Amino acid sequence: MGHVRLGVLPRTKAWKEVVELIAAGADVSQIANATITAAEKAFSFVMDDVGYTEAVWLMTQMAIAAKKPDIHQHLAAAGIHRREVFK
Repeated sequence: MGHVRLGVLPRTKAWKEVVELIAAGADVSQIANATITAAEKAFSFVMDDVGYTEAVWLMTQMAIAAKKPDIHQHLAAAGIHRREVFK
């Protein structure tokens, strides 16, 4: 219990550069830029995936709604309607 198996870390050139920068004690901004570059390459294939983009959109709307005075109003305005399950 408490263990999370993430699998093998990517071994691409971009991710190796990130690891090398960390090992060398590089500046945080350099590491961040290298990480962004590596992540963009790693996730570029999902940008055209409708399921992925809809899921991300839904999560952002839920996060925005959580900060609103009326959560349900924001969700309804975004086209997300809840139905009454329990009465």
